[in-house]
Amino acid sequence: MQPLDQQGAKFNSIELELALSRLELTFILKKQQNRYSYCVQLFVEMLREDEVEDKRQRELRAWIR
Repeated sequence: MQPLDQQGAKFNSIELELALSRLELTFILKKQQNRYSYCVQLFVEMLREDEVEDKRQRELRAWIR
């Protein structure tokens, strides 16, 4: 997978940090040693079932301005 900026997404580091912080606050992600992982295995299973690549592409299109 290419980095988002190489795919044409335009965002700044503040937007990315805010998004990651919101996911931490809602216990979706946890950060340990500068790496993020899902807090609950159920989230991983739900993402696998919901076509992760399709979701990623939709989000990427939303970030491309």
